Amino acid sequence: MTTWRNGSFPVLSELGQKFVAVECQRCDRRGRYRADRLLAKFGDVAEAAVFDLIAKAGRCERALSPPAVNDITYNADKCQIQRRGGRRVPPMLATAMHNGWRLFVICERHHQGLKSVKPCKGATEMDLRTLIAAIGPEVMLDEVGKKITAPCCGSKHFRLSWQLPNGNER
Repeated sequence: MTTWRNGSFPVLSELGQKFVAVECQRCDRRGRYRADRLLAKFGDVAEAAVFDLIAKAGRCERALSPPAVNDITYNADKCQIQRRGGRRVPPMLATAMHNGWRLFVICERHHQGLKSVKPCKGATEMDLRTLIAAIGPEVMLDEVGKKITAPCCGSKHFRLSWQLPNGNER
């Protein structure tokens, strides 16, 4: 299980000179890019967001004019660029909802005011539709942890755990 504290994904500056290999099954495009060169071109963005930037720079029509997130054919019409040999990490909250991801918040508070307290028990599942209505569909996944509090106690001390449709956790 990979859990990112407050939803933060690795950014390009953390990858150094490693290669990022991408492919699009739909249009048969493939490429390998060095992370330091992507950093110079796009800035220090999350690794999850760089796929869409690469597609837009390559003038992919589906990336330049994506369908509305509430469109019934969203998954079929969106740009399919992903990491070569791996599953794409959806960069936006609406994309994660459309792909069937589930979000769990695990409380890690240890103090309430000046008193020591125990963290809330168990993980609380967040309803992604309600979350999208509250904070918006185009919020990047690495920003979600900065915009919410733990639903059980209102604490800002928590970690996020994303569960994929096949049962794996990220």
